[in-house]
Amino acid sequence: MSFTKLSRSSPSRHLPLLLLAIAGIYGSLQLQAALLSQLVLYIGGIMVLIGFALMTLRALQSALRDWKRGAGVLEQPELADADGAH
Repeated sequence: MSFTKLSRSSPSRHLPLLLLAIAGIYGSLQLQAALLSQLVLYIGGIMVLIGFALMTLRALQSALRDWKRGAGVLEQPELADADGAH
């Protein structure tokens, strides 16, 4: 696995954990006057959490596929059309 692939997938793996930690902090606060805005933030945070988790899975899938092939699309551009993985 190349350093580029590893560095691209590494930040995505830690962001969902950070979002869960932040949600735990805000969830423990008693903000009765701001329930609607808190709900909107939670829904947005959950959407971001799901998005980061999916991006992490996609980056790991791409890195694993390139590792099995022995080269990535950036090193060998002709591989881009070999299996339809763009």
